[in-house]
Amino acid sequence: MSHIYQPVMIRELLTHGGKASIRNIAAAFLARDASQLEYYEQITKNMPGKVLGKHGIVQRDGGEYRLIIDPSSLSPEERDELVRLCDEAISAYLQKRGTAVYDQPQSRFGLPLGQSALRSPEARWVPLRIMRHFGGRESY
Repeated sequence: MSHIYQPVMIRELLTHGGKASIRNIAAAFLARDASQLEYYEQITKNMPGKVLGKHGIVQRDGGEYRLIIDPSSLSPEERDELVRLCDEAISAYLQKRGTAVYDQPQSRFGLPLGQSALRSPEARWVPLRIMRHFGGRESY
């Protein structure tokens, strides 16, 4: 992929008024790195996708996931509350573990090995709280 780093970086700079943060440039590289996208597609299917499916929160339809509940049936306040619960779970886990969540062993290709960093008790309780929010129903 190194053959496209320079044009991707120049494009990112041009489309952002001549300057961009290192993080934004890195994100532009990542967005074009098919191996990383394929890795995280597998993570999505094998970890949170399966678990959330078992809890009746999402359903996989081919290459997509969808919420079982119709998001348009939520009030803006309910949606914001559920987003807040997710944000709190992520923040709590990252605060507890710090940058160590990113210090996973690397494969020979530089890809993380092992389980997802967000498989903590804090992250796992979010689906249960979402189910409780809707009266404990597992299908909506």
